[in-house]
This record gives sequence, C-alpha cells and structure tokens, in this order.
Amino acid sequence: MPMQDEHRRAYLKRAGVTTQQIDQTVGDLPIHEGSYQAPGVSADRAQKIRGALRQVIGDASIIAAKYSAIAQGEKAEAVDAAELTADRQHLEELFAPEYQLHNPFGAMEDREHVVEAILKGMISYDGMGSRGFEAFHQSLQILGDSAVVTGDYRLKAHGRAKRIEGGEVFQQDLAGTYRITNTYVLRDGRWQALTSQMTEVPEDPKFVLTPGE
Repeated sequence: MPMQDEHRRAYLKRAGVTTQQIDQTVGDLPIHEGSYQAPGVSADRAQKIRGALRQVIGDASIIAAKYSAIAQGEKAEAVDAAELTADRQHLEELFAPEYQLHNPFGAMEDREHVVEAILKGMISYDGMGSRGFEAFHQSLQILGDSAVVTGDYRLKAHGRAKRIEGGEVFQQDLAGTYRITNTYVLRDGRWQALTSQMTEVPEDPKFVLTPGE
C-alpha cells in the first residue's frame, strides 16, 4: 500500500528532507519509446506504471532518509517498536520476497539484508537529491507486467563496513557515481522491486572496447 500523504509529510519532516529532494532521488523515469511497442502497453498505461514506480522508489527513499538521519543522531527522533514494525512491513511490500541486490563491491544481498540495512541506517547519506543521492540519465522500459529502470546516481555518503580480514569495523566513504539497473514486477496489483544491479562508474575511464575495422 503506497505511503499516504500525511504519513509522507511527517517522515520528510523527521528526516529533514524535502519533496523536491526526494523527487531528485527518484528521477523523472522517462519512458523508453520502445515500451509503447510492447503488447498491451498504451501511452495511458505506461504513464500509470511510471507513476506507480515513482511511488515505490519514493517510499523506499523516504524511509531510508529517515533511518539515515536517526543513525547519524540528527533531525529525526528514534522510533518505537510499533513504528519500526510498520516500516519493516512497508519495505517488505516494496521489495519482492526473492529480491536480490548485486552491490558494486561484489556481494549479493537478499531482501532481509537490504531491509535490515535500511532500518539500521547502515548508509549515512549527506542528504537526498542534489545534496547526496541524485538520479540522472534514466530510462524506463516496460515489458507487460515487468519493468526495468536504468540510470546513473551521484552519491555522497558513507557506510558502516567490516574488513574481511581482521574484522575491523570502520566507516567507508561511498561517494561516487553508480549505474543502477532495477527490475520491477507487478504482483497482486502492486509493483515490487525484484532485482538491483549496481556498478561504480569510474571518474576517468582508461579505455572502451571497440569493434575491429
């Protein structure tokens, strides 16, 4: 169930972010022209799907911003057990049970890990939108009851990390540009994230592959 407007406003205030900043994180999700050639995808249906996906991404971003602020001890007050349970349930509605995230560091994470990471504020954002997590170069492809969103994201944040050798816990700088592909599926009348693939985009690429002459 989408986050209601009153609920959304309260969370934005607690996280210290604005609707505009969340919109910058979500992005415009421009529809790829090829989507209109897919069976059963009219212009009207494509726009409805785009709106539903923006809601899914927006809700997840707002909850992430809220718990990031809590973890940093800024802007937001701690939540009680009932609110934490409600937020967990909402996130579990946004992500499919078999959801998998392939992060840019070589690890594959399931829904349980991703939801827990959000609720514990594992990633501390400098902000949302242009302040810390901004989308650009996006494309939305609609394939019936599934959809794929690709885009680049500028991230300013750090995260709690642990060294594989030695087990040292430290704060890792995560600032950079990431290319993200998210796949969504329509189930029981609602859209859910199914998979995510993140790749860090180098600031100064050294080469590109090219076909022979």
